[in-house]
Amino acid sequence: MCLERATYLFLLSFIWLFLKREKLKPFILALALESALVHILKFAFKAPRPASMLKDVYLLEPLYHKSFQSGDTAMAFLLACFFSQGASTPIKILLFVYAFLIAYGRMYLGVHFPMDVLVGAIIGVFKL
Repeated sequence: MCLERATYLFLLSFIWLFLKREKLKPFILALALESALVHILKFAFKAPRPASMLKDVYLLEPLYHKSFQSGDTAMAFLLACFFSQGASTPIKILLFVYAFLIAYGRMYLGVHFPMDVLVGAIIGVFKL
């Protein structure tokens, strides 16, 4: 949770200093909606993580929140979509490679099922 807050603070500072001021409100709104939806769905579904259901899946650190859906993936796709608006093609490609690597990493590490990651990506892309 601290890393998530630090990321928000860094991004808000970046937008405030280097991007147009009119992007700050939409970014904060998208961030708030994405975070609220992720937390509501996690506690509504209370889906177990793969490590608790599958053999030979051991997590490096204990995770306390439920599995469905991937908040990290939702955040990665939200950032990729938001910052790709008006960006050059190479920057867009890098942003979406970043988002897909986050999504893949969540499954590879055994903390999310593919459906968790897919729904997280959809939430991040649509930003409500």
